[in-house]
Amino acid sequence: MKKNYVKLAASLFAAIMLTTGCTNTGTNGTGNTNTDGTTVQSGNIITESDARQIALERAGLETATFTEQRYDSYEQEYEFEFYTDEKKYDCNVSATDGRILEYDEENILNR
Repeated sequence: MKKNYVKLAASLFAAIMLTTGCTNTGTNGTGNTNTDGTTVQSGNIITESDARQIALERAGLETATFTEQRYDSYEQEYEFEFYTDEKKYDCNVSATDGRILEYDEENILNR
């Protein structure tokens, strides 16, 4: 009889562990919780200033006039549009690791 209780308790424990271990309670995309339930430290997202510097470096510039900039929290990326006297630039930078996700430049001098 005691063996049956041990088997029942072990079965219940295994069922509970399987059920709770398989649920996705995270809120990935908010920057607060991963899908596995672990907390993301706020330091894991690069700052807008750092992302802007990465975009300028990709364009080979030290300065530019930024006309649009936004943070897409769902995609976890910064989106920039900036200009010099000669060109228009569009650049998307990953907020998690600083990679260039999209880049485009267009001559505007001879319009």
